[in-house]
Amino acid sequence: MNLSGYKFKSETYKRLVAEDIAEAEAKAEARAVLTVLSTRKLPVSDDVRAKILACTDLAVLERWLQRAVTASNAEEVVSD
Repeated sequence: MNLSGYKFKSETYKRLVAEDIAEAEAKAEARAVLTVLSTRKLPVSDDVRAKILACTDLAVLERWLQRAVTASNAEEVVSD
């Protein structure tokens, strides 16, 4: 039996794939925030780094990424 062309169709599978993609996107966006801060040579405390890496909300991470470009310090980036 050859299953190489089989496409999973269950809602559970689709949900899990969507969750994995969203998690990967959030991790990439968090790394981007930290990369901008690092490139700008702004120190990042362990607390701020943990907050950035723990965030899974892409809209929040996008806002933080935009702030990271002009912020005076890392704490300013994650302040709400």
